[in-house]
Order: sequence, then C-alpha cells, then structure tokens
Amino acid sequence: MASTVLEITGTGDQTYTATLTQADDTLVASSIACTERTNGKGIYTFLHTGVQTGYLRASIMIGSVVRQIAHFNIEADDTNTYYPLDAALAANIAFLRSLRTISFFTVGLGSIGTSIVTSALSPAPSASIAGQLVGKTVYFSGFTTTVALRGQACRITASTASATPTLTVVRDDGTALTASPVSGDIGIIT
Repeated sequence: MASTVLEITGTGDQTYTATLTQADDTLVASSIACTERTNGKGIYTFLHTGVQTGYLRASIMIGSVVRQIAHFNIEADDTNTYYPLDAALAANIAFLRSLRTISFFTVGLGSIGTSIVTSALSPAPSASIAGQLVGKTVYFSGFTTTVALRGQACRITASTASATPTLTVVRDDGTALTASPVSGDIGIIT
C-alpha cells in the first residue's frame, strides 16, 4: 500500500498534527504528524497511507486547536504529492455533494394550492412507497412560471407512490400556497 504525501503551509517552529475525514465526516485517520520540509521553511508534509480516495478534509491542529482546514481530492492510492484545493473549488465540491440530497421537480397538470402534481422529479422516489417524501420541504424557484410562487416554500404532508408523485402540501402557517402551481412550474425538494 503506497503512501500519499499531502502538503500544507504553516508557521515554522510549530508542532502540527492532522486529522483526515471523508466528505460525510467519517474519520479516516487522526493525530498524523506533520513534518516541516528540510529545504522548505513553513511547508509541512504528512503521509496518508490507506485505501481512501476522493475528497478528504484535513483539520490541521496545534495541540487540540484547529488552525486551518485543507481540502484534498485524492485520485488514487499512489506516491504523488497532493496540494490543498483552492477554497472556492473545495466549497463547490461540498455544494455539489449536497445536491445528492435535493430533488428537482416540474409541476404537471391539475395542481391546486394544497396538492402539487409532478410531471418530472429527479432523482425520482420509489414508485412503490407512498409517503416517502413526507416531512420534506418544497421550494419554488425564483424563475418559476407562476410569479406568486417564486421563493415560496411548503411542507409535504403526504405523497403518492409514484416516480412522479402527487404531493399534499401546507405552508408553515397552515395555509395553502398563495397561488395554484401551473404545468411547467419548477422547484426543489429538500
């Protein structure tokens, strides 16, 4: 099993350790010693020896205090040196991973203020489980066709067993949506 070198920057004359976690916060390794490079003042390296690949977050610590967070995308268990991802790129990766918990939908024909008929839902729920979406929240897009629904949210209180279910909804104040959704309205379910 090869060791992958991960590199960070730090202040000289400090003792750094690293804790590695996966995107879902599963611990990969803790208390990994970071060693200052001989010819690289302020550049520290540490080894990741293991089979975990993909997005890893390193909490860099002095004692028990986290001093920085570095994000790495390990492509393979190899001997390459990996450098931290740009902060904006790391944020984008985290955002894209969060999309796996979001469903995008399009409204079909026949919806009213308390019942949304979907014509498309991705990813689709199980076609055989009624109520699978109960408790989730519907948010209408700021670009949806029905202007009165833009940015409006409601809770799902019932859903039919279908890949394109009908959703029974209510706003937090216990009322119906302020307008009936029309075919082509769009939004997300979280």
